[in-house]
Amino acid sequence: EIVSKTSFISSVSIPSIRRIAAANFMNLVFVLSCCYRSNFSEMVEPVVLRHQSGPVVILTINRPKKLNALSRQVFESISANLDDIAKDIKNIGCVLLTGAGRAFSAGNDIKGDTPSDALATKVIDQIEGLPQPVIALVNGMCYTGAFEVVAACDIVLCCEKNAYFCDTHAKLGIVPTWGGNFRLPRRVGLAQAKKIFFTCKQISPTEAKELGLVADIVPEGELVEEGMKLANDICKNSRISIMRQKRMINAGWQHTIKQALDILAPGKFHPGHEFTLKDAASNL
Repeated sequence: EIVSKTSFISSVSIPSIRRIAAANFMNLVFVLSCCYRSNFSEMVEPVVLRHQSGPVVILTINRPKKLNALSRQVFESISANLDDIAKDIKNIGCVLLTGAGRAFSAGNDIKGDTPSDALATKVIDQIEGLPQPVIALVNGMCYTGAFEVVAACDIVLCCEKNAYFCDTHAKLGIVPTWGGNFRLPRRVGLAQAKKIFFTCKQISPTEAKELGLVADIVPEGELVEEGMKLANDICKNSRISIMRQKRMINAGWQHTIKQALDILAPGKFHPGHEFTLKDAASNL
């Protein structure tokens, strides 16, 4: 057998060997390009786009081919942007968070660069605790991990036709670990939150608004425009007041009613008493 193979090789001309080698090399290049094209494109393009218009910053999850799945890199990029935004309250009064293409986000990138629970929880806490209001603009699907992200946003707007929400943890045999099972009941009530978690059924825009998850439903193609209008309306008011009210409201969720009332009792410190009426007048 070895002799026959050797005889075959010796009978092939040098130009033929070169042609075979060149063809195999091109096939190898093609295979490698197919395997790594999507990853390479993400190395070239930012996974989170940032655009600022006046006092409003738009953060766009930019993985449309992966339905904006939440990878480690996505969370790290959102975190870095939020750190920067939090330091610039003078020039930034509101943040819009949305997704590129036909989805807000399909949720956790379980088949790719999966983020750790610690990282995801930290970034979602950043969204909730950001001094400026965060408005989620939901276009297309908002699934599971993305649902947990949206639950941490201050206000949610969605498209009237193609937006839908769903939590699939129970279908996958896992539990929410990014805080969604604590935040969602506060938004929609205990019974409705359990129904969402236990049934794994899709929630339409109309249902989401009835539940109190969504503030407004907007016409198709006008989501960013309406989000900008709302953000600019917010930015017309005192940023100091809005930021402190957000902090007070969020803190109220972490206490009983009695504890919250005690915090606001006359003569006791709370965020709204950090500045005087003179300071307030200067902010108008």
